[in-house]
Amino acid sequence: MGTIFGPGGHANPKNINEKLEAIIAYEEAYMKLIRSYKNEIAEIQNMMCQLRQEREEFYNSKLPEIEKRIKEDEVLSNEAKEKWLTELHDNVEKSFTISEKLISHYVTSNLEEFKSKMQSILNKV
Repeated sequence: MGTIFGPGGHANPKNINEKLEAIIAYEEAYMKLIRSYKNEIAEIQNMMCQLRQEREEFYNSKLPEIEKRIKEDEVLSNEAKEKWLTELHDNVEKSFTISEKLISHYVTSNLEEFKSKMQSILNKV
């Protein structure tokens, strides 16, 4: 049943204390590392929030206003208006996708750094 149990199947207090100390050391190191990444975590949250707000503002406010003005235009043909609006939508969506990828890359690089530091701490515990 593993090395934590001594004769008779009862947990050896020495083994329990060693395991408990290792868990406590791990949790302390983890929380210390989380606190050291506090600013990065807040920045990631802020970037995601801004991107969501920008997307919401575009689709709920800006795009309807642009569509209204384009449809009121008497110079362009309906086909040209539709093509222009489709291209605008596609280009803005590409921009949002690129922003998401950049944020994702930032998150991934920070996560890898965090995992590496956590692994080096675990090796010491």
